[in-house]
Amino acid sequence: MTIPGYRTGGKRTTFGGRPGVRHALYMPTIVAMKHHPNIRGFYRRLLDNGKSKMVALIAAIRKLLTILNAVLRDQKPWTTHTLQT
Repeated sequence: MTIPGYRTGGKRTTFGGRPGVRHALYMPTIVAMKHHPNIRGFYRRLLDNGKSKMVALIAAIRKLLTILNAVLRDQKPWTTHTLQT
């Protein structure tokens, strides 16, 4: 029997969070990693630091979500120089 959040086979598994948000932001984050220099640099930096691709992807999703929340909060259109990484 495995318990969520504990190590299984050397990998940590968890089922927490909001899966609907994760699923909704998956493809936009993939596109951002390919075309947006800040998100791409953030993702590559995590990979260079030894993080797994999935961990780096989830971190990029979180960063994109933070950016989107800030845009909604400030009621200002998105500009590239708005982001400070």
